[in-house]
Amino acid sequence: MNLNQGFKGERHFVSPPVFGGLEKLGHNGQNIAEILGVSPPSVSKWRNGHVPIPDEVVALLTLVLASFVEDKMVQNSKNGESTELNFYNRVALDAAREDLAAQEKINHNLKSTAVRAGAIRFRYWWNIQLRNQLPIIKGRPHAAMASA
Repeated sequence: MNLNQGFKGERHFVSPPVFGGLEKLGHNGQNIAEILGVSPPSVSKWRNGHVPIPDEVVALLTLVLASFVEDKMVQNSKNGESTELNFYNRVALDAAREDLAAQEKINHNLKSTAVRAGAIRFRYWWNIQLRNQLPIIKGRPHAAMASA
């Protein structure tokens, strides 16, 4: 079944697994809406299958989920594996990785133009995330970027 193919008789669409993966890593509809630059009700409609999700958005969210999964893997390896909290983090991470793998299989059917547009939007989002993490030297914000 295609991602945005409606069920017969009803006007519902299949919600992509990427939403489940993001939820398992602690990102709610509000966070997803901020990442996408849309309203939370739009995300809710996509999630619940009331409105088809644009393929470009699916590609973008897949890349965002992959980025969060990688960040979580690095964080877990730095924290060690001795605490109970890390066990639950690993369980959530494994479940999110499964959702990511399922989403990547679905994404093989996306048009290349949608994947490209989603990748461009991801690069923009990712660069903003990096910029927010860089230290700013008083009066010279570009000097911090040049030294990084």
